Amino acid sequence: MNLPFSVTQSELFELLLNLAPSRPVFIWGAPGIGKSALVQKFADEVGLPCVSLLGSQLAPEDIIGIPQIRGNTSEFLPPKMIARREPYVLFLDELNACSQEVQKAFYSLIHRSYARPSRRQGSTPDIPRPRYVIAEMLEHDRTFGVVVDTSGSMDTKMLGYALGAIASYSAAREVPYARVVFCDANAYDAGYMAPEDIAGRVAVKGRGGTILQPGVDLLLAAKDFPKDAPILLITDGYIESQMRIPREHAFLIPKGHRLPFRAKGKMFYFSV
Repeated sequence: MNLPFSVTQSELFELLLNLAPSRPVFIWGAPGIGKSALVQKFADEVGLPCVSLLGSQLAPEDIIGIPQIRGNTSEFLPPKMIARREPYVLFLDELNACSQEVQKAFYSLIHRSYARPSRRQGSTPDIPRPRYVIAEMLEHDRTFGVVVDTSGSMDTKMLGYALGAIASYSAAREVPYARVVFCDANAYDAGYMAPEDIAGRVAVKGRGGTILQPGVDLLLAAKDFPKDAPILLITDGYIESQMRIPREHAFLIPKGHRLPFRAKGKMFYFSV
């Protein structure tokens, strides 16, 4: 995602060691500064082979594969260089220099590997998915933060309507990822997620009496969350009596509910 700070080569290597095992890492920088060498060094450090896909020299089917007819049915066959039975590091190179069709194929690969199984994955359940994904992409991605009230007073139906509104909003504005924090009395950092995948990660944790300020503070302190990105807070209104949110923000609450304080940000309502 869009990182609002710069790192040195040694700092980037440490970042990969700590972050890449659990989520994709997007790297951008001037040509010839050693990004590819650092990815290879990371792969060597974790003891995995490195598979590099050069976006400017690929077609979409090189990434997503092609169907093959067998008898009266067809079976989807993923590319051999990607569908490996052992873990490996996958380096998506020159993502910003390839065609939009290839970019979409790359994004689809990242989504299937990290977000949720696709129908194609369901047909090949025995093939492990990439454990590490590193990619270069354009620096200026749009994003926003989401603090989700997951206390016991927020029932699943209420959350479903609210999260559906987020997915629709993001799709209309072509926002690929949102920085998500689930919050009851504590904050649970979910990292960057595709908005349509948020619902699948929500779990009601608390018993009411939610405090959302820790979730806001987590976003404000996060180095990988842009300083100018807005924050959306989803709640039923049963929260603390005052909050400090020193940047653009809005609340999304059910119709008929109200906050225990006068909000400085915009108010949006949804029907349940």
